[in-house]
Amino acid sequence: FDFMTKYIFEHMTSLAPVCGKTVLELGAGTGRLSYLALKSGARKVTLVDSSAKAIALERKLFAEEDPALYTLEPSDAFEFKPSDKYDVVFSSGLIEHFKGEARPAIVRKHVELSRADCIFIHPSDTFYAALFCRLPAAVRLYGYQEPFSRSEIDRCLGLCPGIRQIRHTCFYPFYTVPLLHNAEWANRVLDRIGIGKCLGGETLTAVNVAEVAG
Repeated sequence: FDFMTKYIFEHMTSLAPVCGKTVLELGAGTGRLSYLALKSGARKVTLVDSSAKAIALERKLFAEEDPALYTLEPSDAFEFKPSDKYDVVFSSGLIEHFKGEARPAIVRKHVELSRADCIFIHPSDTFYAALFCRLPAAVRLYGYQEPFSRSEIDRCLGLCPGIRQIRHTCFYPFYTVPLLHNAEWANRVLDRIGIGKCLGGETLTAVNVAEVAG
């Protein structure tokens, strides 16, 4: 897989290990992160996406895997209502596409579906990330995007019961430079010396959840 996918997965699983866990990805897209979760020992992965194209890509990716270990759900995230919660609920490149009241609602949906950990990977609220999200080429490729500030996502999470801990990690300094997305050495070095922690184009928000009855 491309460096970007693997790097996000490394950061995600450093805060929310997936081995032996049930894992849910909302807005799964290509399904590559969930595929890595399955290959890293997840007990079962569930992928939710409303796009028929995304589901087709996921089906192709998982074609050689045991069908008992994964589920593909062609559903809108808000309409997805499983019979049980998941150990780890995550999304990458999803929450920033929502506007208005849908922004706290999509954050809350992650928490409602989790019994332990939620991970949100989203563009950082930096000048460069905000500029990148508004570039005409980025809008054509990814649609509307509005980065979450830490204070905004904290307010959204404050509306959710059962939150135990919230951690924000800024990383991936060249997220805003597409030509350098896969410059592994440069991204790792800049993260290591601290540049990524202040200027990284991606933020990983990790939330520990206490399961709330009902």
